[in-house]
Amino acid sequence: MHTVIMQCGSLKVDTRKDENPDTVAARDLYTSGYATVKRNYHDTFGDRLVILSAEHGFIHGDAQLEFYDTTAGDEDFSYEEWAGQLQAQAAGDETFATPETVAALHGADKITLLAGGDYAEYAGEALDAAELVDAEIYRPFETEPEAQGGMGYQMEWMNDQIAAAEGE
Repeated sequence: MHTVIMQCGSLKVDTRKDENPDTVAARDLYTSGYATVKRNYHDTFGDRLVILSAEHGFIHGDAQLEFYDTTAGDEDFSYEEWAGQLQAQAAGDETFATPETVAALHGADKITLLAGGDYAEYAGEALDAAELVDAEIYRPFETEPEAQGGMGYQMEWMNDQIAAAEGE
């Protein structure tokens, strides 16, 4: 099983508005073009989707979420607390993670981490510390030369991978 972990984004469905549902699946909460390409990458290559969220840590893509406005750059955001949350979730502590999230992480033989910067660093450390022995952790934004250099390069690399898989 291949689990794709995608970093959250700041553009979201605002579930506080009357015309929108009260909750949406985590996979559908993020509305930017960057998030769409990451979802498309998962849909092409992955079996399970996990979101890497500043608010929720690791959260299964099917989990129902309300709008939130937390980023790792917030003044009151604690990287230390978030790192502890990620490590507990990756280790399988269901106090901090849903059973679906734990299964997506621990049941994988491959995990692709579509995240950059601090998100990639802290998530990678949590996954490494959890000793997911059977899972290869693939970090394309760090290891693939064409995916380095920022969001535009990452989107182009993902789109190229999708097109190649679809035979275009």
